Amino acid sequence: MPHPIEHRQFPSVRDVRERSPLEVAVDRLRGSYKWRRARTRRAAVDGYRCTYVDERGRCEHVGALHAHHLDRLTLLWDQAGHDYLRFETLACNVERLRSVCARHHPEVESEAKRREEGERHGT
Repeated sequence: MPHPIEHRQFPSVRDVRERSPLEVAVDRLRGSYKWRRARTRRAAVDGYRCTYVDERGRCEHVGALHAHHLDRLTLLWDQAGHDYLRFETLACNVERLRSVCARHHPEVESEAKRREEGERHGT
């Protein structure tokens, strides 16, 4: 009787490469109770509405919201001295978060990157 062929999947490149300490910290943060509580508090402060504002006014989206960090996570990681507990405390500061809907989160991220680039180049 022939042996059954074992089906083996080759790991993806992402599975093979070693994750950075920041990536590990962010994954750990996103699964933490402290982070869930901070997101919920921020949503309450924002009236459970997206805070994105454009020339037409504030976004009307109510419901599932993302918590956007006003400070880049890499900056928070550096400020924490690469210590997870300090990083978690900084990342869960409700005053440094804002609620945005899935539609506007990429736009808010892009604006933050442009602003950061401008500050780095003195414009």
